Amino acid sequence: VIARVESQNHFERQEGKVIRVLERGRKFIVGVFESMGGQGWVIPSETKDFHDFFIPAKEKKKARSGQLVCIEITNYPTNYQPPNGKIVEILGDAGDPETEIRSIFRKYELSLEFTYEALQEVKRLSRTIDDKERQRRRDLTEWTIFTIDGEKAKDFDDAVSIEKTGRGYCLGVHIADVEHYIKEDSWLDREALERGTSVYYPEGVIPMLPLELSNDLCSLRPGVERLTMSVLIDFDEKGSILNHRIFKSIIRSCRRFTYNEAWQLLQSN
Repeated sequence: VIARVESQNHFERQEGKVIRVLERGRKFIVGVFESMGGQGWVIPSETKDFHDFFIPAKEKKKARSGQLVCIEITNYPTNYQPPNGKIVEILGDAGDPETEIRSIFRKYELSLEFTYEALQEVKRLSRTIDDKERQRRRDLTEWTIFTIDGEKAKDFDDAVSIEKTGRGYCLGVHIADVEHYIKEDSWLDREALERGTSVYYPEGVIPMLPLELSNDLCSLRPGVERLTMSVLIDFDEKGSILNHRIFKSIIRSCRRFTYNEAWQLLQSN
């Protein structure tokens, strides 16, 4: 926006008035469609969107009353007319659980699909570890390394190991080496930056990376060699850190534990 300063006071916050909107932050709205003759209105799902949106007959896309829809805003509200929009997707009947989940995806602009370019990059990734890469890494495949995750987890991106030493204990933390597969400013890198994180919901997940990476190449599944970044931390008997080492590695997880299994194991010893 462009704003004009209305008052200046050195002891309080300045006050101003918006005189022009340069760019709108929201372009799509999710809401319930209500038919009215050949036209209709969309009542937003978010209570903060206090305007109902008018939908011209040619823009309603055969939507029926009571359906959740996503609209693109074509005209923003003024002092003299309500906002207008056009339906870009009919999500389904309001109240249906699957429809409600899809509406949340749309509301926060979350995409289940990855770009064609990103998926092509995934196809070109090597599924094997060549000799040159092995020489650059420390081989920990014979170590007792395991993962601990939730019951329904499918992407195992960290594993641990623990050994008794003459001075105390050595804790190993091994993280999937995603950087090996995703180069800076690649399509996969841009897609991950756009998404920011994986989004978990009761029935599944919208991953930050394609499933071929998150659930396969970068998932530390049992019995499979995986590329990792490892840190080994030495502790004394009282739990004080003595030193640590960080290096590139290859591991083979020997067991996938759930949190409940790990807790039961600790309780039984």
